[in-house]
Amino acid sequence: MVVAVSGRQCRLLFLGAGVLLLAAVWLLLPRTAPPLYDSAPAPADPYRFLTSSPPAAVAAKDVPVTGASSPPFIAGSDENPPQAQILVGAGSLPLPPGATTVRVTITPVAPPPIAPAHQRVDGNVYRFALTASGTPVGLRAGAPATIVLRGPSGAGQATVARFDGTGWTTLNSTPIGTIADTYAANVTSLGDVALITSPSSGGGGGGGGGSGATVAVAVGAILLVLVTAAILTIRLARRP
Repeated sequence: MVVAVSGRQCRLLFLGAGVLLLAAVWLLLPRTAPPLYDSAPAPADPYRFLTSSPPAAVAAKDVPVTGASSPPFIAGSDENPPQAQILVGAGSLPLPPGATTVRVTITPVAPPPIAPAHQRVDGNVYRFALTASGTPVGLRAGAPATIVLRGPSGAGQATVARFDGTGWTTLNSTPIGTIADTYAANVTSLGDVALITSPSSGGGGGGGGGSGATVAVAVGAILLVLVTAAILTIRLARRP
């Protein structure tokens, strides 16, 4: 038995298939991945180390508080692209009474005497700190900030890690696809943060292959099915 399908029904069928596929891809993607703030590719400044000339930049930014909640903000060092950035959402900081300004500082510091186990620090260690009208503040529970670090060129696969005074903790890290050697991670507390990598790694800041492969496979599946659906739609529309 042949069922007649109108052009409008074909288009709705095609649209529905696309929506379902996009929803499936969204569900497949890891929920722990931090937001990515990609920008158009551009020539990067040479990496500045703490001891290079000019040295790595210190960043400081004052953000006015206009209500009862802390404001959202982005701050970063002045290299192009920045070597260290932080992104904080609205309401992420417990403000002391009467606070009128949030100040964020990003300072390159000497690496601690304790090295990460079986790893090495790749580039600078950056100290992230927040104050509200001079009072140190941290992040609220359930309100992580996103830290983005750019490492030296061609260092290989790296991971964002935080030093807590006694040891290093690696963080779930995501490579920024359009900025070489750059990785982002969510943090629940601030302090000293750096990229770490294997002593034998090299060849240019890959990393995050599992996540990238998932996205590539999902996009390929979407394109394949949508093209197939489009061909079927044309054929069905041409039937008498």
